[in-house]
Amino acid sequence: MNKIEKYKQVYIGLGIFAGLIYFPLLSNGLTNSDDGVWHTTAFTASDWEISIGRWFWIYLDKIKFGINSITLNNILSLMIMVLGLILCMECLKVEKTLFRVLGGMLFLTYPIVCDILSYSYMSTTFAMAFLLSVIAARSLLAQNNSVILGGLGSVAIACSMGCYQ
Repeated sequence: MNKIEKYKQVYIGLGIFAGLIYFPLLSNGLTNSDDGVWHTTAFTASDWEISIGRWFWIYLDKIKFGINSITLNNILSLMIMVLGLILCMECLKVEKTLFRVLGGMLFLTYPIVCDILSYSYMSTTFAMAFLLSVIAARSLLAQNNSVILGGLGSVAIACSMGCYQ
């Protein structure tokens, strides 16, 4: 069984669970009262983000064309986080589907996830920081001590730090 088939049900199940848990936030376009109110439909990182070490934001904003849909950003963020969770589960060698699902549910209901989603204009950036950190750890923990995997892990951690210094 290949890895996609192995984790497909867990990915879909956790995605549906996350959608249900955060349905009020997603359906009502809720944001926090700090920055979420000011950065709604259009936000593009610029010189200020670079000056504080968030250089990777510019590239992520270009991928999104500077468009910020509260609901779309948060759904994308949840899917990125679930992908990061699955890679983390594989890195930790969690074999039982029950533990994968329960661990994923526990992570997705953690308050910091809701906090990340409340800053919807940068939620995808923070989700990418998580995913890149997991990719870095997975690459650096590989058993074959490959220079290529070491380089990939180093680049991934640098990009993760560029998401949030």
